[in-house]
Amino acid sequence: MATLTQSSYIIPIGCSCINQLQLNFKYGTSGYDSHLFDFNIVTPDSTIEIFKSKGQPFLNSINDLSLHSSQILSSKKLPGFYWWHMEQFIGKEFYASSVKDFESHIQKFTDKHKYQVKKFFEIEHSNIIFLWSNIQPNLKVACETFFDQFILTSSRYWGMKDAVNKSFKGSRIIFLVRPELVESELFEKNDVLRFDVPFDSRGESAAGDANLYSTVWELIDSYG
Repeated sequence: MATLTQSSYIIPIGCSCINQLQLNFKYGTSGYDSHLFDFNIVTPDSTIEIFKSKGQPFLNSINDLSLHSSQILSSKKLPGFYWWHMEQFIGKEFYASSVKDFESHIQKFTDKHKYQVKKFFEIEHSNIIFLWSNIQPNLKVACETFFDQFILTSSRYWGMKDAVNKSFKGSRIIFLVRPELVESELFEKNDVLRFDVPFDSRGESAAGDANLYSTVWELIDSYG
């Protein structure tokens, strides 16, 4: 969920759970605005394609979904976009053994998806800041079979910056990365912040320490 502060509209993308939870620590739970990237896991390549799509939905039926063993749904139309926390759409705790178990919920799911896509590309604010991250402590457990998709390469860095700016003129994107999941030539970029966050081998932790994002808030404050 995006957070509206006095001066900024901060939107978590990428592995958005940790970004959202850190926003909670900083700003509390008020000022929320539901959007397309809510509690999702989205690779750099998929992020670029979303911004390039300019509002085209990529979920129309149950045939557009795949189910992973970790209860993550993925998009067949947009590889690299994963829905975690399905209870956010369904409204209750839910365990699925196959994608067919979502049949009775698919209409609600697709309707919300289309609404979120449309709403996302209608955002207007003078200071939009996107937070893209790959540092979530439980990411490696949840995404074991496709973990390498989250490496921030130079081409992905520039691709996301370009796609974001073309969709939202004057906006900024800040990259929050693990040292081992980013190309070394990006280390000196002012908008690439490195975090050595321990992995959670049980796959239960998503938030990180309450003060983990102190350098992020400092950078945002410097934007004015």
